Amino acid sequence: MQELLDLYTDCYTKWLNYPPCGNDCLENHYCHRSGCLEGDCSQCMAAIQRYGAIRAYPCHKITYYYVMRFFNRFASEIEYIIRLINFGQITKLNVVSLGCGPGSEIYGIIHGFRHLNLTTQLDYQGYDLNPIWGDVQQMSINHLRNTGHGLRFFNTNMFTTFQPFHEQSVDLLVMNYLLSDYVKNSAQRTRHVFADEIIDFIIRANVKRVFFNDISLYGYYGQLDTAVQMMEYIMNRLKRFGYTLRGRRFHFPNDRFVPPNNLWRQHGIGDFLFTPMQNNPANEGIDCCRSKQVYFTIEN
Repeated sequence: MQELLDLYTDCYTKWLNYPPCGNDCLENHYCHRSGCLEGDCSQCMAAIQRYGAIRAYPCHKITYYYVMRFFNRFASEIEYIIRLINFGQITKLNVVSLGCGPGSEIYGIIHGFRHLNLTTQLDYQGYDLNPIWGDVQQMSINHLRNTGHGLRFFNTNMFTTFQPFHEQSVDLLVMNYLLSDYVKNSAQRTRHVFADEIIDFIIRANVKRVFFNDISLYGYYGQLDTAVQMMEYIMNRLKRFGYTLRGRRFHFPNDRFVPPNNLWRQHGIGDFLFTPMQNNPANEGIDCCRSKQVYFTIEN
């Protein structure tokens, strides 16, 4: 996908030429204190994703590193599901992404359309409270400008500022590595509240489909201790409200956390679906798709 390769080029150029932080580092030069030279974003990335030493992405440089490191994997995970959806007569797909970050799902959706030989137009709204992603988001808008797809990003609270589509419905709500981030950075008592806000949005915005893609940890049923358990809670509550959910749960071949039931189906392969960035300085250890996924339609 040439648009993604062009995004890699832009991100690499900006990452490589990013000026030293000087006295402006929001994390007090965590990289130096962790034993690496400034400019290698790997330590800060690990601090955010594994250790919790940094809670959010603090600077533009690490957003460029994020794209180079994760976009092939995350967009591929999204596309595996897109290829399985029957879009029927849909000519325009209204998509809302909650906690979109840089928006890797956009590339998975569009590349999936192309694989299926669909002319479906994407109308996308991405919501993320962290404005640090704005530069990468704008780069995607620029690179995809001539494709006929519409992209809009908002750094506002989706639950209070959502802008309804003309059709007064949302064809697909995407939560792409959102819930694990929320679980990691929230107290147990707030997780039901956040999940209930998502449920209320699904009902209020007339959401037709939901697609969840996140880390593979399964957790303990009812504990809301992982993204999967947050998603299970959301589905169970919708069913109690009288909605019929039709869909599937998926995992990839290397998943070590598959529960002992027959609800989860394994993808045949977990290979990346995009041409990789050449001489990528950020992709060490990123070699295949690894997420758990839930996709379902909602019927009254």
